[in-house]
Amino acid sequence: MAADGKKPITVDTTISMFAETRSKSAPDWFVARPKVAKLPFVIPVKKTMQLDPRKWKKSTIEQGVYAVARYELKVFDTALTKINKDLAKVMPKGKKFSKNTRDESKEETAALDKAASEVTSLHKKYHKAITDKVSLALDEVEADKGDNKRAIAAGRDAIRKFDSLDTRAMFSAPATEVGKIMTRLGTELAARDDGDDPGAFNRAHTQLLGVQKDFEATGKTTQNVIKFLLDRGAKMAKDKNAAPSLQQIGKEISANGRLKTAMTRLSAAIDEFDKELDATVRIARDGKGSGPAMKTWGSRFEKTFGGRDKTVKDAVAAVKLISQKFNKAMKDVKA
Repeated sequence: MAADGKKPITVDTTISMFAETRSKSAPDWFVARPKVAKLPFVIPVKKTMQLDPRKWKKSTIEQGVYAVARYELKVFDTALTKINKDLAKVMPKGKKFSKNTRDESKEETAALDKAASEVTSLHKKYHKAITDKVSLALDEVEADKGDNKRAIAAGRDAIRKFDSLDTRAMFSAPATEVGKIMTRLGTELAARDDGDDPGAFNRAHTQLLGVQKDFEATGKTTQNVIKFLLDRGAKMAKDKNAAPSLQQIGKEISANGRLKTAMTRLSAAIDEFDKELDATVRIARDGKGSGPAMKTWGSRFEKTFGGRDKTVKDAVAAVKLISQKFNKAMKDVKA
């Protein structure tokens, strides 16, 4: 051990880019695109540092490495889920994937190639982002910059992401658009003697996919930030080594009070909206249903979600309050 009490501690672990996904593993369709399957989705983390063993333990640092990467892993999961959903709309239910592309129809090949291209780009972006972020965090550990500053930086970064989003009409705007699309579809179907119009269903499907894409960009990003803040808050509340001001922020975020309630309700509302929007997209994709049924569906959808913007307003107020507390904590620890 060195005169300053430090000794070499080697961190040797890995981070799976699928760690925040539901299956914790690669999607089945990767088998059909070997180049994607061969991408390095497991990120190795290895570094030997001179640290004070009274302050640092190998296991603690390795757990911290995952926590550092968790936000990016959640965003990766959200984007991958969207790619998988888009692919599922084309592939036959129960499709068994294989390396033999001769088993694919032209539509299936096009969809798989598109998904493979999107995953390749996604992997490149987040593999680098996670690697760089973890490397920087370990450098800060070795330089002994302190957990308090890292906690503040992570919290403020998440809040900045939240502040950059336009959440003013997160539910009402897409709900109104879905209502219009389904009402128009119902009118077009009713105008046909046989009550069937594949073209009308296709147009509605394309328009609904556009609504879904826009909601993913705002709604899911918002949800990722909320989940990160709740997770971070729970950890800060229990961290006895954190500055008192950070412990207090953690307790306020994780306690069953106004802040947690507002953020939890918004996250649940996003899940509900996403589920119902996905069901609406499937109806248009399948091309089955009467004119009156489509109008009723659209009206119900708009009525159900048109007034949900208050949950967004409450969560925005909660995050602003947290932001103020992080700024105060920053001054307390001179971050």
